[in-house]
Parts: sequence; C-alpha cells; structure tokens
Amino acid sequence: MNHEEYPLNVATPRSFTYVTRDIPRVTAAQRERALKATHYNEFAFPAGMLTVDMLSDSGTTAMTDVQWSAMFLGDESYGRNKGYYVLLDALRDCFERGNDQKHVIDLVRMTCKDIDLFGVNAGPGSFTGLRIGLAAVKGLAFPRETLCAPVSTLEALAAAHTGEGTVLCALDARRAQVYSAAFDLATHARLLDDDARAVADLAQFVENCKKPLFFVGDGASLCYNKYSNVPGVLCVPPALRGGRAAAVALVAKQMAERGEAVLPEALLPDYHRLSQAERERAERLAAEAAQNVKTDNGKD
Repeated sequence: MNHEEYPLNVATPRSFTYVTRDIPRVTAAQRERALKATHYNEFAFPAGMLTVDMLSDSGTTAMTDVQWSAMFLGDESYGRNKGYYVLLDALRDCFERGNDQKHVIDLVRMTCKDIDLFGVNAGPGSFTGLRIGLAAVKGLAFPRETLCAPVSTLEALAAAHTGEGTVLCALDARRAQVYSAAFDLATHARLLDDDARAVADLAQFVENCKKPLFFVGDGASLCYNKYSNVPGVLCVPPALRGGRAAAVALVAKQMAERGEAVLPEALLPDYHRLSQAERERAERLAAEAAQNVKTDNGKD
C-alpha cells in the first residue's frame, strides 16, 4: 500500500493529539479575593486561577510528546504554580506539627533592616550584569548605609569548591581571553591575581602548579580544550563549574571579618579591561591621530 495507489484528499497525519487540559472554573469574585490576598502581585497569584495566562513564556504552541512529558513533571508558570503548593505543604508538614510549631512564612520573612551586610559580585564578568547587580545592591543598602562586600567573581567561584590541588577559575572574556585567577583548593590561598588573560598565557602556570588541577567557570571549556592532555588536569562536570550564591555570601562574610566591607557609595565594578565602547573609541582616536600625523608629514 502506498500513497500513489490510494490517493487522499487530505495530507497524511503526522502526529496525534493525546491530551487536553481543563481550565478551572473560577468566578470573578474568587479572582478578586485572590488578587487582594496577594496584594495584586501577579507573580504571587495562583497560576491555576488565570483565565488568560500572560506570565508563561511557552505560549500556546503545539508540542511534542517529549515536551508534554517534561511539562507534566513541572509547571512553567511564573506565578504560584503547583510546585509552590507542593513545597509549601511539605514545609508545613515538617515545621508546623506538634507543640513547637514554626510558621514557614515567619522563617523566611525578612526586610532590609534585618540585613547587616550585603555581598555582591563586583567583577570581573559581564559589564552589564555587573552594573545591574551593583546598582540593585546599592539601592537596597543606601537607605540605612548598610555595609557591602564587593566580592571577586573568581574568588567566589573558588570558594564553592574544596579538596586537594588547584582550582583555576575562568570566565569567558571573548577576544580569545578569559578572566582568570587560581587558588589552592585546600587553603583557598590565592595563587594568581584576577586578570584578563589569553588562554595560551596560562601555559606556564598550568604546567607548574600543584596537581590535580581543575578548571571552573563558563570559560573552563576553553581551558580544557587547550590543556586537557596536561598530566594532572582533571575534568570538572559542567554542572559543577558554575558559581554559587552561598559562596558569594561566604566570601563576603570573610571580607567583613577582615574589615574589607565598604559603604554602598564605594561599591564599584572591577572590569579588568576597557569596555567594548571604550576600546573602540580608543582605537578610533588612535587611527585618527595616525592619519593626522600622516597628513602633516605629507604637507611637509
């Protein structure tokens, strides 16, 4: 049997629709009560009560069976989705039983006046990301002049790892460079200062440092591509190469104990090189200066 022998007036189906999802019946009064209870915060509004979902980024497109199965394991809504209530019930089951009940909300409720130190990545890293993070922390810290710890992104990466050997933290800086620094894994003593370096310029350190040597950060793959065959270089799984907020907090606490915390107005990004706009401006000015010199020499 084939298509030519039995022609059809419609295209042959290529997929099947297996699932429909019922939309909960919610009255306007119920939605109004929910809005008031969540103080009109759309991200706190129960996702199941939305008649028109404007919070999800997946939209209402056709999906494969693999995508459907993945979605049923979670919930893509940004509001209080099913997972939120499952977690809330689990926490209540742990903390709100017996005679010594601890209300979950009271365990996490905190305002800026309860914070005595802000830790924030000050660089190196994405210029825009650094400015956004520092501006956010400044805004939170300014009203009460709360102390802030400008944490090295690379030092925070190292603080998330421990063991024996050396950890070399590398962030992709583009232009065939990485922002890099190295630390002893056992003591977390600094072995290389933060700087923007060509991957090839790390060769001498990689050859001579204490082994085993691990690369972490989003520039680790660039380093492994270059040095994976060096004896003593061990691969860190990609899932373990990223930073940890807890590591930033740990380094911030250590900085505060050493008296290195600063007032919010003293928070500055640590770029370690010119931004693209500054670099292009400098190149343009240099080219114009060279052209002017050439023109002047021609006149002579």
